[in-house]
Amino acid sequence: MFAMFKQAVLLYSPDRTKTFHAPNGYVGPVPDWAAQTKQGRRLIAQGDMVLSNAGSDQELSAPKKRAVSRKKEGA
Repeated sequence: MFAMFKQAVLLYSPDRTKTFHAPNGYVGPVPDWAAQTKQGRRLIAQGDMVLSNAGSDQELSAPKKRAVSRKKEGA
């Protein structure tokens, strides 16, 4: 799972045995448990954490590339 963070965050796993640190403006893979924590759900509700099921950032940017190429073709 990929996520984008607007602010720096330190997430703890539900059993508190693991942590995940995301610096300010982080875009990249996150553990699956990140969205299942109380803090993760709160960040999603506030819009400070955005999740995607894409496997990489290349998949996230693919629609933009297609849109740009269509615009150049005049469609």
